[in-house]
Amino acid sequence: MKIAILGWGSLVWDPGELRIVEGGWHKGGPTLPIELSRLSSGRRHFTYVIDPEHGRHVPTRYAISRYEQLDDAVCDLACREGCASSAIGYVTSQDTGAHRARPGVPWQEIRRWVKENESNAAIWTDLGPKLPEGWKEWSVDRALLYWQTMIPADKLADAARYASSAPAEVDTEFRRQLSDSGLIAKRGAVEIVDLRTTD
Repeated sequence: MKIAILGWGSLVWDPGELRIVEGGWHKGGPTLPIELSRLSSGRRHFTYVIDPEHGRHVPTRYAISRYEQLDDAVCDLACREGCASSAIGYVTSQDTGAHRARPGVPWQEIRRWVKENESNAAIWTDLGPKLPEGWKEWSVDRALLYWQTMIPADKLADAARYASSAPAEVDTEFRRQLSDSGLIAKRGAVEIVDLRTTD
């Protein structure tokens, strides 16, 4: 079974112990709605996720798992991501085959891509957007203000590295705003800027 792993963020540039075949990551993954709209409790900054409501449709990348059984590949990705296996989405190539995805995630488009790519299945990290405490809705302007005022100073370097190291084609609205505001460098070069003042 040929199982494609979809990636768009740190999984691509820092796969860790993820078991993928030689050749690594390839361009040409399915186009998906991605945004920096999940506030990670561990990282304490925003991370890239599939966001059907606010995401910009951008190309993703893919790698082929060394595992040939779907359950094994799912567990491998969950281990790398530090999440439960239930947070890993998947779809098989058969029209009546199994799939698991959050509401709104375009799994039918992913299935179509799986068929066109001559794979048997695809898996991806299916964690969704997560708003800062007290927020009722997402907006780029609010997220930009949060970045400037609420991300701990000792996390800014990691935040900038994470946001700017994603593949260049992951050109989300928030990433553009961060770049235009000088908070991250363009095209993968890491640059840390702290606009906060100290007394």
